[in-house]
Amino acid sequence: MSQKILWDEDEALILLDALLQVLSGTLARKDAVALVSRKLRMRAIYKGFVIDNIFRNQNGIRLQMSVMEYAYTGGMRGLRQHKVPKVFQDVVSLYENDCPAYKKRLAEVEAVVALANNRCDESADGLFQIDFNCIEDMAHTSPQTLEYAGKEAGYRKWSELYIALVSQLRAKYIYLYRLSRKRLDFIYRLFAVPQARLRLGQK
Repeated sequence: MSQKILWDEDEALILLDALLQVLSGTLARKDAVALVSRKLRMRAIYKGFVIDNIFRNQNGIRLQMSVMEYAYTGGMRGLRQHKVPKVFQDVVSLYENDCPAYKKRLAEVEAVVALANNRCDESADGLFQIDFNCIEDMAHTSPQTLEYAGKEAGYRKWSELYIALVSQLRAKYIYLYRLSRKRLDFIYRLFAVPQARLRLGQK
């Protein structure tokens, strides 16, 4: 299960931008919903959060876009709300009262999303291939499985994974040391280690 993450201003900016494109006719609502969903999911992974198939999925984005439309149109359109989220009100206010500042903030957010999109890739089953360079913070994560040298094993703690991985590296070191006759050949073999794949879960 993913960690519940409240909407923040950056996400609201992305949502409002998509809504504005829908209302102007430059983007179909269905396409806008899919685009926002992907952007927010990629951004969450980049920020170090573990997400599931429900997090910012298209059904949820469709609902929130209707809420944002209600906020943007002053209740004339969209899903009627007793209380519109403050973060939605704030980005609408920024757009209406200081459009240059809105565009600047949106550009900053989109830059982060573009970086996240280049480094994190979602597979068809909703799982993510994680590059250690892809996320800024691993504080919200714990390991689930590690595939190394064609073998996959499950771990619940980082300490367990660390011990297991170091043990495998040590075994490879000893094996190569015994086989190697030349120092340069030994160094080459030592660093030609198999690729490791790590699957993260929520702490």
